[in-house]
Amino acid sequence: MDCVDFLRTNIAKKQLPTYVYGYPSKRAYRAFPQPLRITDVVEQARRSKQINIYIHIPFCRYRCTYCTLFLTTRQTAATRESYVVRLAEHIARYGEYFGDREVVSIYFGGGTPTLLTQHQFSDLFTALDAAFPKRSRKCEITVESAPWNA
Repeated sequence: MDCVDFLRTNIAKKQLPTYVYGYPSKRAYRAFPQPLRITDVVEQARRSKQINIYIHIPFCRYRCTYCTLFLTTRQTAATRESYVVRLAEHIARYGEYFGDREVVSIYFGGGTPTLLTQHQFSDLFTALDAAFPKRSRKCEITVESAPWNA
């Protein structure tokens, strides 16, 4: 049975394989014995001329039962707007260190990034374009989403 048939059959039976969670959960994070300095991280990253950018959007309407990511379900339009403004500033700061690298992927994930408005995404891409002007012609851009019940 090929993958498509497998999925079609199991969806019809309402039986899907166990969900495999690929992110490190928040329980995997711990304090470092000694704080990392951004200059140390930059020095280590100098070995690569390409980078991948992950942008964490921590907003959800509800917490999924399997989720262990950092997120909030208690936010407003103003909270999201303030977050985007600060995130654009953060992107600019990282551009000072890594802006000379070729960007090969940009991934928006975390909660449900699709809660952001078109204008907010535009602001983030404006910040990314300014801070990281070298983008691969084959740059993959992905926005994680989750189903929403109105």
